[in-house]
Amino acid sequence: MELLVELNLVGAEVTQINLGFEFVLLLWPEASIQVGGPFTISERGAGVISFASPEEVLGNPEAVASLFRRHLTKAIISDSNELNLEFSDGMSVAVPPSQGIEAFGLNLPGSPSKIVCIAGGTLEIWD
Repeated sequence: MELLVELNLVGAEVTQINLGFEFVLLLWPEASIQVGGPFTISERGAGVISFASPEEVLGNPEAVASLFRRHLTKAIISDSNELNLEFSDGMSVAVPPSQGIEAFGLNLPGSPSKIVCIAGGTLEIWD
């Protein structure tokens, strides 16, 4: 996996998690990550949990609740437009692009201010 975009989110803390049609992480300071498509959560020693859609999280909220108060150590978008997040305790989240829906969206401090992986897997980037 080659790096396409390195996001300026290292050290950001997950301060709120919203579940519904999207899986949303609110971060301090002033950032958010919206997941609208399939994603995986990996935890060191506990394996990988795959979700076909954010709505599936409602059946297993503990899987994402453990991200609360965690700090990001790495946040990148790979050359295949997959979002990869790594946290201080070894947990990680991976969101691949999707053909049918908006896979993820990021609202960021600074520039770029917004990145969206739209249906079809293309990135839209706003400064």
